[in-house]
Parts: sequence; structure tokens; C-alpha cells
Amino acid sequence: MCVLSIGLFMTSCSKYDEGPNLSLYSKGKRIQGTWYFSHVTYNDIDSTEAFQQSTMEFLLGEGSDKDWGIFTWNTAAYSQVFDPNRLKLGGWKLIADKDSFEMVIISDQVEDYDTIQWKINRLAYDEWWMERHIDDTTRILWQLWKWVY
Repeated sequence: MCVLSIGLFMTSCSKYDEGPNLSLYSKGKRIQGTWYFSHVTYNDIDSTEAFQQSTMEFLLGEGSDKDWGIFTWNTAAYSQVFDPNRLKLGGWKLIADKDSFEMVIISDQVEDYDTIQWKINRLAYDEWWMERHIDDTTRILWQLWKWVY
């Protein structure tokens, strides 16, 4: 009976649709690190190939899940030639009771930026799934993985 109670408690702890049910790391600590794209869909069409050379690195702001962190997005991570047009910079923050994620991407023009919000479906230490609806018909899914050593 005790084991059943613990099992029911653990399955009800998950904030995200796809889990995990329990984690020893804060949500911000799980996001922090270098991420690689394992699967990308755009309106249910596999677009993973366009992201295979991309990496995203997230740093936690002031050591807290409540502060803005910074990120870099290198869209040509394995290229031997540095191309500043392939590097995006910005800030990130957990929002809406930490079940969503916001990215502010700074444009080449300092005064210009794009704000993007994602719904988090899974946030494990080494696996992160997000989805974004641009309008009623456009849906993007990202599945990311992190090298854990």
C-alpha cells in the first residue's frame, strides 16, 4: 500500500506532459548547458536536417530560475569558418508557472529583437521537448538533447 501511494504521488508531481515525474535539479539547472537538436518538425513535417549543425548554449542568470539567463544559438556549430550571421544571441526566462519558456533573440540591429514563447512538454536534465504555435495552423516542435559527461 505504501509503495502504491508513493507511485501515485510521483506521477502527480510532473509539471510537463511528458515528464519527468521527479527531478533533483531545478528547472533552470536542467536548461543550463549546451543543447543539440535531435528532432524538429514544422507543421508535422520533419525539418531536423536543417538544424543538425545547430547548437544552443544556455547560461543561468544570477544562479536563479527567476532571473533572465543568456543564450547563444550557433546555427553552424561544425563549420570551420566563422560566420557572424550564423550566431544568434539573446536572453531566456521561464514563464507562466515555469511550464513555458521565453526567448528574446537580439537582431543585428541593437534596437530590434524577437520574442518567442514555447510550451515545455518535457524537461529532463538531458532531454528537452518544446512546442510553439505561431498561429492557428503553424506548429513547431523541438526535441533537444544535452551531452552529459
